[in-house]
Amino acid sequence: VHFDPDSDDVDIFVDGTLVADNSLELDVFDLELSQRTLIFGFDGKIGGGLRYATIDRNYFAFETGGAEFVHFDHEFEGWGPSVNYEVIVPIHDNLSLYNNGRASVLFGEHKSRYQGEDITDDAGMNYSNGFLPTIDAQIGLQWDNTDPDTGTGLKVNVGLEAQAWINGGGWDLYRDDGGARFPQHLGSFGLVGFSAGAQLKF
Repeated sequence: VHFDPDSDDVDIFVDGTLVADNSLELDVFDLELSQRTLIFGFDGKIGGGLRYATIDRNYFAFETGGAEFVHFDHEFEGWGPSVNYEVIVPIHDNLSLYNNGRASVLFGEHKSRYQGEDITDDAGMNYSNGFLPTIDAQIGLQWDNTDPDTGTGLKVNVGLEAQAWINGGGWDLYRDDGGARFPQHLGSFGLVGFSAGAQLKF
């Protein structure tokens, strides 16, 4: 949080301890069709489909020794087309290196609400339509003992995943003339983590 001495929303002189909480709930659903093919001579697949996603972000900060607080809530709901690929590079026997990626453009509505300690002056909301490009990528190891004749077997993969949500919003609450800007006007955010999966064919 950037404190602005000219703003009534947050005070540069904190009257106690500043307590802040930031949460993000992201739900994504993909419906896709894919076709097996060779990519640079390796087994892979390419495809396309539809993606539906919702974003719910909350930011709340208050002073333990004072009455001042700020609360932001930002929601987005949208859907749009997606394209994807996956490539498998054999390493040894049943072990392979895998890489996959997905890109989509979501069209939907942003909803933001803001509230400060003065309900009359420190409150507002904003609704706007927009588009939100997303990029996902995974890289990791895959173990697959699927029988090529029967198609039965077990496949397990573990890897690193990264996501970029462009125009997904941010939390820069500072503005030169006091107050704050709505989250969807503040750029993008990204996520990085580990992924693991298993598939049993019978």
